Amino acid sequence: MRLRSFAYLKQMEEREPWKDLRLHSSSTVAAHNLRRENMLKPHDRELPMSMSPEAYLASLVPGLAAEAPQPPRPGSPVKLEDDAGQDTSWGPDRRPRTSEPAANGAGGTSGGSQVAPALSPAAAKALPDALFSLFKHNSTNGLPTIRAWLTRPQEQSAAKEAGSAPEQALHSAIVQSPAFTCIRGVYIRASLGDRGLDEFRNLLLRLLRDKESLRKAEIMEAARDHGLSVPDSLYNRIVKDLCQSKGGSWSLRRS
Repeated sequence: MRLRSFAYLKQMEEREPWKDLRLHSSSTVAAHNLRRENMLKPHDRELPMSMSPEAYLASLVPGLAAEAPQPPRPGSPVKLEDDAGQDTSWGPDRRPRTSEPAANGAGGTSGGSQVAPALSPAAAKALPDALFSLFKHNSTNGLPTIRAWLTRPQEQSAAKEAGSAPEQALHSAIVQSPAFTCIRGVYIRASLGDRGLDEFRNLLLRLLRDKESLRKAEIMEAARDHGLSVPDSLYNRIVKDLCQSKGGSWSLRRS
């Protein structure tokens, strides 16, 4: 029984050394070295690389292709996260940023980069309702999952157009809706409409914007600082709904 007690599990959690793990993109030095080390070199000659760096890494690491951010579509060289992994879809006031209009008009260019066209008014209007049906099944979703949902045969609304829209256009349309938010490429409902759940849920989302991984002790300390009483039932419902546990810490669930 002692091995299942909260006190024992907390003691083991505190003893566990912290490991700061980071995901390397295909353009980092670590990824480049990994490719070189695993390439075949007959007679000390390097074979020409016929696969893209992204495809090669995906073949080495199962599941990487599904979890890694998708490359921008042609004509939409946009990035939703900065190099430090910070969520650039959110401003300092914790409100979603909206895409800025092009200096030369819609579809024009500014600073040499092409601006993705916005969704049609009909698609933008239908998008929130289409996403609500998805978020009933998954509490957290990435753009690949959202695209797959919008382009499925059963989707007959104008929102189907958004499924094939450029990445920036789709991202902007989602975060412009007050119903949804985005943290490091993970899209989430902004609220559940239940004050008893949303107070603690909003606090957890604020913590996750500032830090990728959280321990239970950190979450509960923040709740106490904000005067929130969080019973185990509420903690388990909200945290397990939004997060996945790994190495004694919680991070946003990716799907």
